[in-house]
Amino acid sequence: MILVANMARLMMPLLSNNRVTNKAIRFFTFRTQAVCAVLLLCVLAGCSSSNVPKQLLDGETMGTRYHITVFAKLTDAQRKGLHGELQSELDSIEALMSSYQADSQLMKLNRWSKKDKFTIDEHVFNVLTRAQTIHDMSDGAFDISLSPLIELWGFATKKPTSSVPSRQQINAMKARVDLPSLVLSREPCVEQDSVLTPAMIPTTTRATTPTVTPVTVAKTMPNATCHYAEKGKSNVTFNVSAIAKGYAVDVLSNALKIKGYDNFLVEVGGEVYASGSKPNDEPWRLGLEQPDKAPGDVQVAVRLRDASIATSGDYRNFFMRDGKRYSHTLDPRTGQPIEHKLASVSVIASNAMDADAWATALNVQGLEEGYDTAIKHNLAVYFIQRQASGFVVRYTPLFKRYLERGDS
Repeated sequence: MILVANMARLMMPLLSNNRVTNKAIRFFTFRTQAVCAVLLLCVLAGCSSSNVPKQLLDGETMGTRYHITVFAKLTDAQRKGLHGELQSELDSIEALMSSYQADSQLMKLNRWSKKDKFTIDEHVFNVLTRAQTIHDMSDGAFDISLSPLIELWGFATKKPTSSVPSRQQINAMKARVDLPSLVLSREPCVEQDSVLTPAMIPTTTRATTPTVTPVTVAKTMPNATCHYAEKGKSNVTFNVSAIAKGYAVDVLSNALKIKGYDNFLVEVGGEVYASGSKPNDEPWRLGLEQPDKAPGDVQVAVRLRDASIATSGDYRNFFMRDGKRYSHTLDPRTGQPIEHKLASVSVIASNAMDADAWATALNVQGLEEGYDTAIKHNLAVYFIQRQASGFVVRYTPLFKRYLERGDS
């Protein structure tokens, strides 16, 4: 999901004749960032004739909704139990990484101004670590420390700024965008034991008690690992909405696999992971929406098996000021909205966190730079670019293997 507001994530399981069932569901990203995107989920053709029951689970998380389809025989009690466990996983992630809950661990890290290490949960560590990796691989196009610029441009709310920020204002906020200044570490946990100091000894016994030098004894816990973050700059803050939903999809998918489920589809706010297949060993079929068309119009269909897909695009998310179009996608390298003609980019990866983050990064880079990056890192990517006469499509060789016959 794009770090700034209003980034479309449009993945739609399709019927065999490319019609879509069920009505569109409007959703929003973290509540500080309104997203005007449409997600269409439907039952795939042939599923109803299968002897394997289809379990549908859904709910709310991170200011959006999630949908899970699992092919398995479950009692009502088992289904409710599974739903509750998955919801609990999502609640935990949201409590850690929310950008609108003041007591989330991420917001506490944002307020941390000391030079000391800040203890973080393993989930937060995983997301921050991968965010740094993709930041480096994308030459800075992906940066979760973009929050000051998001707020400057007014994209943290539903209403953009009434005036375009000055270059001086942009530079001032851009100085606070510095993901590489964050130092992450993973070490054996240390337990500290303190001995008695004179002040802790009761007065009645102090006279007969030898002088005690205050000492803190650190005990390493070799079987426990702790995770830490050190901020190189105290005013750097983080917003992980461009990667957290993908990570949440991965957490749910892993939980389902551990429980022995093989065939399922998990979607959180538009980020999707398709595990196994539908009954009769058919791959999952999903559609990518056509830019500037009515919700539900399919540009192309893809087949997925044990893979994730995420799409970013700003074709419904921009504002006009003095006759100029300003995208709601910010380039952290310039501090300004992107100005290229890329309408959307879809990424297929082995996990949803990578697909989510890469869709954001490549959408920032644009077609030419983005395509070169995708080739360099062997990514499966589908680009849709605006032209005066309509749209032009370009995709990497790796993406071709996922296309429906007739779409390549």
